[in-house]
Amino acid sequence: MHSQYKGVYAPYIDQFISFKRTLGFKYKTEEKILAYFDRLTIVRAEKIPGITKELADAWKQSKPNESSSYKVHRCICLNQFASYLCKAGIPSHMLQLPHHKSTFIPYIFSREQMAAIFTACDTLSAKKKEWTHLSLSFLRSSGYYTQPVYV
Repeated sequence: MHSQYKGVYAPYIDQFISFKRTLGFKYKTEEKILAYFDRLTIVRAEKIPGITKELADAWKQSKPNESSSYKVHRCICLNQFASYLCKAGIPSHMLQLPHHKSTFIPYIFSREQMAAIFTACDTLSAKKKEWTHLSLSFLRSSGYYTQPVYV
């Protein structure tokens, strides 16, 4: 298997990702995150496996234009990798996770907007009418939709 990783952790990252995929995880985003970690270890000229506090703290630093949720995701990924290394007998530092500050502001539809959405739904034809009926029946029972449904 040709590894995209070139740093001191390359074989461990490959093994870790294979292990996670064996457990059923897709591990695509984390594969990219670990590639960034690999590049950091190369830039820092890390020579001995074992995540030090200094390396972990360097990894924990925010990147430009990075959301707090992505920073938390990067740190969780590193902690999982560090835990894997520890179980493999390579002492590694675990990060304290940064606080996640959500900037998400939900949009709340008005009753008029919801009525317009459901009116538009009533004009649609579905291949599986029973699913349409069930989903609109559920919405009606939740109080969002009060018009009769003709399927």
